[in-house]
Amino acid sequence: MSGFDLQRALERALTDLEPLTRREPGLQRLARELQREERPLDQRKRLLRLAGIVTDRAYVGPTIVHLDVVGVCNLNCIYCRDHSPYLVGRESWRSMEMPLERIKLAVEQGIEIGVERFSMAGAGEPRMHSRFAQIIEYMIERDVEFEIFTNGTLLSEDDLQLLSRAQRLKLYFSISAASERTYKAFRPELGGELLPRIERAISRLAQLRGDAAGPRSVIVHVLCSMNVHELMQFGEQALRTGADELQLKLCEYEPYNQSIMLDRDQLDRVRDALPQLKAELAAHGVTVHDNIDYQLEQIDAETGLFSRELYRQIGCYIGFDLVRVRRDGRIAFCCGLKWVGELERDGLAAHFFGPQMDRLRHAAKRSFVGCNATLPNGDPLLAADCHRCYNYITNRHLQRDLERLDLWEPIVRLVRSDDCGCVAQSATQTAVNRGAE
Repeated sequence: MSGFDLQRALERALTDLEPLTRREPGLQRLARELQREERPLDQRKRLLRLAGIVTDRAYVGPTIVHLDVVGVCNLNCIYCRDHSPYLVGRESWRSMEMPLERIKLAVEQGIEIGVERFSMAGAGEPRMHSRFAQIIEYMIERDVEFEIFTNGTLLSEDDLQLLSRAQRLKLYFSISAASERTYKAFRPELGGELLPRIERAISRLAQLRGDAAGPRSVIVHVLCSMNVHELMQFGEQALRTGADELQLKLCEYEPYNQSIMLDRDQLDRVRDALPQLKAELAAHGVTVHDNIDYQLEQIDAETGLFSRELYRQIGCYIGFDLVRVRRDGRIAFCCGLKWVGELERDGLAAHFFGPQMDRLRHAAKRSFVGCNATLPNGDPLLAADCHRCYNYITNRHLQRDLERLDLWEPIVRLVRSDDCGCVAQSATQTAVNRGAE
């Protein structure tokens, strides 16, 4: 494989931008930024993705390929949309694991198109993959940046020793509790002292890394009525275990977990306490992710939805930044169940740069003026599940970057003046509204 051709991508982007700069002279700044050779490669790739949003054409692969490596889990957290004990019925594919060769194929093809990060996330516990150690060895050998989302309960000393060698790894530990009592309340069918085991794993990883470059750990807490009283203790836990970052996120409410929804008073208490928590952690070099700020700003306290209006306000740009590969090799437009291609049949390059994705990105970008598109199976691209979107913060970050380069207003003007032929589907939009109510 020859690898990503930056120069060719830059030439294509500059050629496509040139006629648009005559309509929007402000776009000339983006053209100048693209040509600054002193910029690091990752920054130039980011600029190419922003250029793609402007021109409706992808010039570089997505920032991240989401590898949905396994569907089984050893826990049954009551808020989980995949393994809650209150869920009824799961499709058979959800219990599969992704073969190692498919993982390698996705990584190799991702490197070829300029992907920067690979994420082992999804609906299961990655440590339960039958070839977990081989996957980590391969990622280390290929020297790629990658993420693992884990509950941490199954990590052995051998696992931690192996993970400590991965200098470009970020390990997310999903906990949602600062006390054993709260931890068990989320998982009523499980016994044993699991929380101390997870905390020891985080501490051990920090110890193995020491002052050298190595994996970073992130503690994740899903906030709901059962654990919100421990908010300040989450900070103490991060400091005690040596975690590098803290991610707080509001629970994604579904019909089966409405009883744990935060009420208005609890949301206000989180808003009031958050600045102090951030300041205390910042003093020790621990970062709090900014997704919680957006959620608290946008949440509808009656429904628990926090991305309901997002795409009507700013559009959706995730099609330039992310690809999801399912366990069976199917490729999705985003993290949702919006299937567009197949890895072995199409390949990542043909999928990502092909006409199908161009069409879907075109419509998603214009969702703030009422556009939509149809997926290969006949379903609408933008639908009720977008009100519970995983990618809200990525879209916000992309919009923020566009604003920093003074690109946002030109994009809005270009979209509003463009008779693109993308049909606004009012009936679909009505269905979206009803589906979220």
